Amino acid sequence: MGNFGWEVDFITAIQSAASPALIRFMEIVSMLGEETVLVLTVGLLYWCIDKSLGRKLALGMIFSLLGGEMIKGAVMRRRPYFDHPEISCLRAPSGKGDVMDIAVQGYSFPSMHASNSIAMFGTLAWGVRRRWLKFILLIMPLLIGFSRPFLGVHYPTDVLVGWVLGAVVLFLALKITSMTENYFGIFIAVAILAFPGWFFCHSDGFGVIYGMSAGMLLGFAFEARFVNFSNTGNILRCILRLICGMAVFFGLGAALKGIMPYDRIWRCIRYFLTSFISMGVYPMLFSLTDRLWKRGK
Repeated sequence: MGNFGWEVDFITAIQSAASPALIRFMEIVSMLGEETVLVLTVGLLYWCIDKSLGRKLALGMIFSLLGGEMIKGAVMRRRPYFDHPEISCLRAPSGKGDVMDIAVQGYSFPSMHASNSIAMFGTLAWGVRRRWLKFILLIMPLLIGFSRPFLGVHYPTDVLVGWVLGAVVLFLALKITSMTENYFGIFIAVAILAFPGWFFCHSDGFGVIYGMSAGMLLGFAFEARFVNFSNTGNILRCILRLICGMAVFFGLGAALKGIMPYDRIWRCIRYFLTSFISMGVYPMLFSLTDRLWKRGK
């Protein structure tokens, strides 16, 4: 897939106004659309504040990541700085690695930062009541979307289609969760629909996303059947739940990374285990800690 001529002109025009402070600001804005922030937000909502809203956000994230990765694998549009020397890559698309390694940085179309931001901030806006807060949340996808061409890693049409994809997955996530809470059934449907991606998505990320999606959905099903924890309004307990949950997710992932081979299948298994344990098994500790908390008062 090529590009429209005006897109290169647009990127070079906005990059011509770049300053160190503006670049740093755009890097920070762009990071708000990354998977790590999504996972952190899902954990905060699910473990602490509103379990139902956390599941809605997780489902939107799953649809956004899997759908975006499959479209990227099918279209294979190269990032703008690969083909246009006048465009600077101001930040590695993946945040790491060789910026010219397409296996690490992935393809350009669509922008998953744009779709992720719609899924995340749209879900949060749906869940809050204050109009001023809704407005701020709905402005964030616009800023994140603009940051991607500014940093030289996406064409404007990547962002536009990413926003459309995000709106679609947001609608689907809210609609499906309003109709059913059978997360095992949702897992079966998602696993089957996304399975063809194994044959044409060759980036490092597809196995990660597939495994994480399966682990989260089965974790939700396990929690609903065997755990059924309650959220807490206590700020300190929220902080502790979030810190411990992130420690479980990233700590277990790091431990498994040290003993598992580095290929797509094993990365899928690793992220499946970390996501399932974090969302399904880890909340089993909440009833124990709740009793200890009450006894300590």
